[in-house]
Amino acid sequence: MTDRDTQFRELYETHRIQEQQRFLEMRRDEFRNAYKQGVRLRNGLLVLSAVVGAGAQVFTGPNSATARGVAGLIAALIAAIAGAVAGYSALMGFSSLRRSYADARKGVSSAGHLWREAPDDPEALLRVEEVLRTENGHWGQLVLRNAEGTAPPGIQR
Repeated sequence: MTDRDTQFRELYETHRIQEQQRFLEMRRDEFRNAYKQGVRLRNGLLVLSAVVGAGAQVFTGPNSATARGVAGLIAALIAAIAGAVAGYSALMGFSSLRRSYADARKGVSSAGHLWREAPDDPEALLRVEEVLRTENGHWGQLVLRNAEGTAPPGIQR
């Protein structure tokens, strides 16, 4: 292998494979954190709703019915906000996007492994690029599917 070949291999490894892996890891982590934040916020709101609802029972006296009604209304509103947070999280698909980015990262990682396994095989570059093209095609299909609400023509759901 010539010095130029070695330089190409190092550049390709660094700027094509490793950069793609870093990008996919960052996106995976971003969506994992968004999912966890949504779960924590939803659960916190549900606990707060339960506390306010249970706390309404401590009101006694002449205006206790009004105070209990207001506390119950506040508890219901908090629970509704928790439902909206859960709905938003599901609508955005944080969990499924996290899985998609994790799967794509595994694919790129296997491509990198393939690249490092066969340093003298000229076909290795073609196989690695095929894996990377397949990953890009997967994201294009997801974009089309989400834009139209259905699978693109020729794509099985």
